[in-house]
Amino acid sequence: MIKRIVIPLLGIFLFLGCSIFKKPQELRVGILSWPGYEPLALADSLHYYDEEIKIIRFPSVIDVMGAMRNGTIDVASLTIDESMVYAQENPELRAFLVCDSSNGGDGIVAKKGITTAAQLKGKRIAAEESALSSYILQRYLTISGLKRSDITIVPITYDLQLEVCTLDQADAVITYNPVKEQLIAQGANLLFDSTKMPGEIVDVLVARESVLNEKKEQVVKLINGWYKSLDYIQKFPSDANKQMASFENISEEMFQASWKGMIVPNREEANRMLGHGAGSLNETSLLLVENMRTHGLIKKDTTFKHFFTSEFIKLK
Repeated sequence: MIKRIVIPLLGIFLFLGCSIFKKPQELRVGILSWPGYEPLALADSLHYYDEEIKIIRFPSVIDVMGAMRNGTIDVASLTIDESMVYAQENPELRAFLVCDSSNGGDGIVAKKGITTAAQLKGKRIAAEESALSSYILQRYLTISGLKRSDITIVPITYDLQLEVCTLDQADAVITYNPVKEQLIAQGANLLFDSTKMPGEIVDVLVARESVLNEKKEQVVKLINGWYKSLDYIQKFPSDANKQMASFENISEEMFQASWKGMIVPNREEANRMLGHGAGSLNETSLLLVENMRTHGLIKKDTTFKHFFTSEFIKLK
């Protein structure tokens, strides 16, 4: 009789023990050094995230893409164009949070003595081997009248761009903040920036649809932490700026200048952008998609009807 009671009770305790001590699912988020992603790192620093959400920093977008492909991370911080390139090989990829829209934060800067497009003929332009760099280059070539054959591309990852330009191993560079602002502070000339292509460079968080559904609770926590971080930036700008500058190992003044090179939407604006109505990214990205198709960055038959989702940003 005693044995009959003890064994079922033991089973109950074991079941409860497994439930209580079961490790929560971890959501791994990959970011790189760009002001628009630093609110995630700030949220982590302010303990808005627990052990369920892990923010992992990478030196370049190439590394973020690689980590996404091999499963090291669940969520990637990418521009829309980079995301769309990746979505061709992974159709279930979804953009579920809008971080920012570049408004001068990306661009092309040249060394002293080069101030016009004509002076770039026969010169070396350093750039990451990424969809974003290719897209910015194509837009600049179209606007300036230069041909692709007029310049030589020097492949270089973002984390080495400052060093390459400082050592005079390139005549110009396709880059983004804070490196763009750092080079200008050193005397480089700005030839072109994202103010000339408003709304075309938008940073988002992306994940596979299966991950979003399997880790919905963690995804909602990630989004809510993001907006708590934006609130903190508004209420305590000095401390927020100091912390985010330290994440990128730059001065507070340099980070502040970099932050001004983008527009950060609030929750309501981001919800609209991820939807399907007027002014949504589904609508405004049509030019981007067409340009990418024209220049062979994405296949002509690729569609992105379900790429943007506002499902998760609505949950609190």
